[in-house]
Amino acid sequence: MTVLTNPYTRRQINRSNLSSFQHRGACRIQDNTAKGEAMAPPNVYTFNVQDSKIIRLVREAPPAHYLLEIESFASLKNSVSQAYTTLFESTEFEAASHKWVLVIYPAGNKDDDGVDHISLYLKLIDKLDHWYFVVATVKFFIYDYRRKTYLIIQGLEEQRYDVMEKQKGIARALPLSDFMSSSNGFINGDRCKLGVEVLVADATSRTAFCSTLKERPNSIYTWPIENFSQIADKEHSDMKLELYPKGNARGYNKGISLYLFLVDFTDLINGKKLYVEHELRVRNLQNQKDATSIARGWYTNTNHNWGISNLLSLSDLHNSKKGFKIDDKMIVEVKLNLMVLMKDI
Repeated sequence: MTVLTNPYTRRQINRSNLSSFQHRGACRIQDNTAKGEAMAPPNVYTFNVQDSKIIRLVREAPPAHYLLEIESFASLKNSVSQAYTTLFESTEFEAASHKWVLVIYPAGNKDDDGVDHISLYLKLIDKLDHWYFVVATVKFFIYDYRRKTYLIIQGLEEQRYDVMEKQKGIARALPLSDFMSSSNGFINGDRCKLGVEVLVADATSRTAFCSTLKERPNSIYTWPIENFSQIADKEHSDMKLELYPKGNARGYNKGISLYLFLVDFTDLINGKKLYVEHELRVRNLQNQKDATSIARGWYTNTNHNWGISNLLSLSDLHNSKKGFKIDDKMIVEVKLNLMVLMKDI
């Protein structure tokens, strides 16, 4: 037995929102909320169902894609049985660039163990290639006339639609005894409203491959600088290091900035990215502690360098006792710790 509760809060219907429905089919949407109307009782349902793979929720908003109002549920059951079938298909509607129909078994789908239940299914009517499939999350709706809310019935798993299986749903959506019970409010006289909402996973999603490059990691590139005072504001060496003697960005006039620069980035197109973890270093020429820092980042066709804006303070650099620059000579290095290439496949 399942007990479903949700306190009711009255909501004025925004008529402008009705245009957002992709298809109304044979449904009629009405605003029955009048000023001064008494608040409806709380939503309290007691269902004779036991199914751990189905969840049931309550919400005020109608389904976003399709809502069908049936004038006489009893007549629908009789018409279906007299036609020597067990199901009724709605008019077509479109959702997520696909065409669908809501399929209703008024007396239950006995072939899917749905006897004495109302069975609800969503059928994809698009013509599919043998290799194509659609993955969707489907929610079925039953309107509660008493509380002016919708009971949502949803499976825990996504549904896969393909050329072999184009109809998926819930055979035991609700026992007919619960559906017909006046206390639940799903039947108004003999009238009812059933709907569906479908969310399709994007079939055009990209797949990428991430690989660790083993050729260069743990390699050390050294740039001996003979005449530091003659270096321009920015200079590249053959080792693809970028040095700002007076600092750059947040390090301007504070310390030297050192970056690992990607000279040839033409290969980083069409979704390719290169992740590099590298250790930047200013060597101490008096065998004291080097100035080091680790930089990490993704190189792309628009982002060509990663580094440290304040690797070594200018005061320490120009202090001969510190040992980083002697006779206008210094040494900077970069050590590649990790390189990872990501590309679309």
